[in-house]
Amino acid sequence: MTIIKVEKQIYTKDGNVNIVSECLTDDLRPVTSGKIACILNANLLVDIQEVTTGKNTFTFNISGHLQKNKEHLLRLEYSGSIQAEKKAVSSVILYDKKYDQSIDAQVVAQDYFTKRNETFNFTSKINIPDEVVIEGKAVLKLNNKTIAQTQIVDNKAHIEFKVPNMILDEHVMLWMYMTNHGIFATSSMLHLLPRIPVVSKEYYEDKGVTRQIRDVLKEDDIDKKAVSDDDTLVSRVKKIFGG
Repeated sequence: MTIIKVEKQIYTKDGNVNIVSECLTDDLRPVTSGKIACILNANLLVDIQEVTTGKNTFTFNISGHLQKNKEHLLRLEYSGSIQAEKKAVSSVILYDKKYDQSIDAQVVAQDYFTKRNETFNFTSKINIPDEVVIEGKAVLKLNNKTIAQTQIVDNKAHIEFKVPNMILDEHVMLWMYMTNHGIFATSSMLHLLPRIPVVSKEYYEDKGVTRQIRDVLKEDDIDKKAVSDDDTLVSRVKKIFGG
């Protein structure tokens, strides 16, 4: 499993951002191949760099693109290579904004893997000193848009919502805990399973395939069959040609 180390929360007063990422293999050796992309708010590509030493530095200014006094989501995505698999991590940029905090606390949220159009339960928690009592609400943002909020119960937040049918497979979630001891935030990744291609009878018939192939398709008496199934239409068609 690829490991990407990056600062989880970055503050900038003037819009200048300097972020260092470190890519490691699962046995903690530096990754020396592949590429890493830096993306702001899901759709603003900052830069793409070659990974040669394991460490990459992204230096840029956001003052001409993003609003002050707000949180902005950053995604670092490693392309994958023979040496290490694809991986994406997230961070939060605070542009001229500081949270008022009276205690030392940390919000913890894991990365999630789910499907489009699936209703899913997302959970996060806040780690606090033993003597502290936390009250307030948790807000969950997806690609910097608020999608849900809930009360904090036992230092945890549970939010259930239906994942939209989004185009991209990687998205950043922002968790914000608005509490009686200040505001605390962190980010995590939402990984959507790739779309499964579908083979239809009409596709083959429109392409003018042979009667033999059409007969195989008609045996199923269905309109569509997922390519990922064990006994797929594609595999059955290939058998006709000895594939």
